[in-house]
Amino acid sequence: MKVQLTRKLCCVTVIIGLFAVLPARTQAWGGGGQRIVAQLAMRELARQAATDPDARKARKAILKILADNHTTLEAGAVWPDLVRRTAPYKYADDWHFVSIPRNQTNYDASTQCVTSETAPSGNCVIGGLTYFKKVFMNPPSASARLDALRFILHFVGDLHQPLHTSEDFSFIHNNKPGDRGGNYRFVCFLAVNQDACTEVYDGERVNKNLHATWDKYMLLKLHPNEHQYIDELDNKIMSMSAGQRAHLMSGNPANWAEESHATAVAAAYEVPKVKTLTFAHSPVYDEHFFVSIDYANANMKRKEEQLIKASLRLASFLKDMF
Repeated sequence: MKVQLTRKLCCVTVIIGLFAVLPARTQAWGGGGQRIVAQLAMRELARQAATDPDARKARKAILKILADNHTTLEAGAVWPDLVRRTAPYKYADDWHFVSIPRNQTNYDASTQCVTSETAPSGNCVIGGLTYFKKVFMNPPSASARLDALRFILHFVGDLHQPLHTSEDFSFIHNNKPGDRGGNYRFVCFLAVNQDACTEVYDGERVNKNLHATWDKYMLLKLHPNEHQYIDELDNKIMSMSAGQRAHLMSGNPANWAEESHATAVAAAYEVPKVKTLTFAHSPVYDEHFFVSIDYANANMKRKEEQLIKASLRLASFLKDMF
């Protein structure tokens, strides 16, 4: 979102390596979440392909596009964050999020996803999905279709990170309203010390923030083995009834944004200031917010629900394009 949160087989290792060292503010779901959503979606398409010709066609076409361009599903899912501030893709920089005010409940395209010459479908993640679906269906070139696929893989994940859909305009940072989806809410994660409250970026110490807590800190702390976690989530999906999966797949990106926003409002902002804590700590971090292990455990469950919803909805979105 706001501060978060950019190709050939020979370059995949380089891309993954670069991604591993990028700062939290440039990563949606911290990369791991994007890979998790994409892989679970393809597993779901593979299951549906046994009986559904549209799912079979979608899966086959997607894998062919990736193979023809010597890239992978995982690299494709994180690629939009790696390129978002490079010249060819700056037009889509604001398309990774939608700023529904914290004190509202409904998505309003007229104020939160404004159209323009450079954003014909709207300058938010919902408009971005609409735009790249059109490009995918009628691509001016093979490379444009690949780009559209990668943005779709990425944006459905973005849409389900709650702080990609919410902004608290009552929060003041540098004399301006708005917390940029939690990016301006500096946090100490699980402890109050230099490593818990800051991280190294471009050789300098920068503050950790609430947005990155949802992007990556909780996931890395509580589920560090990504492949194992993907299997665990997939088992949960397979244990659902067909009706349960169909229910989660229903709706459209605007509905999904409102649902994600509701999760942010209900749970994401409930963090106390460090200065209110009773245990001894350095006053240097008094104005930071404190993320406790109880907060992390409770919200990791919510994040898990969002990852599952995102993967099923991505599978449905991809299938609908065929």
